Amino acid sequence: MMSWMNLNFQNPNSINLMKMMMFHNFMMIILINLLIILMMMMKFNLNNKFCNKWLMQKQKMEIMWTIMPMMIIMMITIMSINLMFMNNEMKNNYIITKM
Repeated sequence: MMSWMNLNFQNPNSINLMKMMMFHNFMMIILINLLIILMMMMKFNLNNKFCNKWLMQKQKMEIMWTIMPMMIIMMITIMSINLMFMNNEMKNNYIITKM
């Protein structure tokens, strides 16, 4: 039952819903952290204090910038696919996923 200033999900009644809620919370934590980092970088770039000449032509930095988002995306996809297949394994599944 929804009440004033209570905009959370319902309490989970099954293990699958609990895992889905944990997945949602984990994704929100990752997204909020990424947004905070991006906002701070934009703020520093606008103030022109973030420009470091030592980082201008570094291959290690570029490798890190390509590997880290790839790892985050892979982690998200593995977790979501795992959750999707776990929902399909139940005999009486109440969550139907159509693709």
